[in-house]
Amino acid sequence: MDFLLDMKQKGDFSSQEVREQVDTFMFEVRPDRSDFPTADQLNEMKYLECCIKESQRMYPPVPYIERTIVEPVDIEDGRTIPVGTTVGISIHMVQRDADHFPEPDKFDPDRFIAENCVGRHPFAFCPFSAGPRNCIGQKYAMMEEKTILCHLLRNFTFESVQDEALMQDTMSYMFVLRPTKGVWVKLTPR
Repeated sequence: MDFLLDMKQKGDFSSQEVREQVDTFMFEVRPDRSDFPTADQLNEMKYLECCIKESQRMYPPVPYIERTIVEPVDIEDGRTIPVGTTVGISIHMVQRDADHFPEPDKFDPDRFIAENCVGRHPFAFCPFSAGPRNCIGQKYAMMEEKTILCHLLRNFTFESVQDEALMQDTMSYMFVLRPTKGVWVKLTPR
């Protein structure tokens, strides 16, 4: 990847050419290509992307981040957060704000259909952080998730064998959000 970015910086590769090379890494080097979608097919899987985003909204991979204030920030009541202050942001709580996501504990992928996102604050959904410090790999992660899910959904049926309420109570809020007792799912070959 560093080589590709160096080539782009030197003017030898365009952004599109870098993207095509990355697609080659992701989709051309695999044993059975017929079972995996192409990059174009993945881009067409809009509802699967809505489902993934809704999962990330409810269970963000990184539930908490910190940022250091680099210029004074005025907040309500005339108070100011001074430079140098470290501010903690609970992505998990931001993404469960009922003002942006009514019925926040309900799984509803339709929240992420394009017309349902109009007017929503751009930082209301930020599972990979946001702004200049966001995760550089978020687009790759989405493509990877779609690819793996397509393969699994084509080959297996899924059945939850765990109570969701129990899962809610056993989440570990370390650097990466994860269930402390795993996620129990029964897979049956198709």
